[in-house]
Amino acid sequence: MPRLFRAALAAVSLAAILALPAQSHASVPTKVAIIVGPVGALTPTYLALAERAAASAEQHGATVARAYSPNATPGNVLAAVADANIVIYFGHGFGYPSPYGGLDTSRQNGWALQGPAARGTHDDGLDGDVQYFGEDWIVANARPAPGFVMIYSNTCYAPGASEGGMPPASAADAALRVANYSRAVFALGGSAYYATDFDAGAADLVGRLLADRSATYGAAFVSDPRFAPYALTSQAHPFSP
Repeated sequence: MPRLFRAALAAVSLAAILALPAQSHASVPTKVAIIVGPVGALTPTYLALAERAAASAEQHGATVARAYSPNATPGNVLAAVADANIVIYFGHGFGYPSPYGGLDTSRQNGWALQGPAARGTHDDGLDGDVQYFGEDWIVANARPAPGFVMIYSNTCYAPGASEGGMPPASAADAALRVANYSRAVFALGGSAYYATDFDAGAADLVGRLLADRSATYGAAFVSDPRFAPYALTSQAHPFSP
């Protein structure tokens, strides 16, 4: 399972291209939900990144609902996400393909939240401190606003990348990971999916989305000063009708 905070470029580009045809339609007032799951010793770093994203959203007039570890329980997360125009998740990711066997949509392509054995800490042990809530749970329970935007930040698999310490993903595996992780978003009526591993990438992105609501989602992506056109791969979403 993922345990490393890292930066990636090519996979981020691949993830964000899914939003290129869409137009930004966030309503006013805009609600931004920010989730921070438990990631052990790295949790303070993730919390700081989340607060940077929250500050950016609030500076642009949005209201922010926070569900942060050690209180990122399923109930608190669902309450924060309800009617949100933008949902930002920081935390562990578990996608597909992975080295751990076949696809399990009850645990994969979703959020790692406080588990049944959580003790009010940021512990992320797999003995119940943390629990993976996969795409099935998200689709069945989460109710963001129609056309919401999903941003994954510093989450393994979500941008297509491998876990830290593992071989880099092939282009095919990276594309399939992005496709699988984004599937729940579009099943819920979302209009855009982003995944970034840049430091403060979520804060920068939410700021651009809210600052120019007439811009396309793709324009918000490529306007990042770290964007590298040579690293961009564009292809059809394999699960599109």
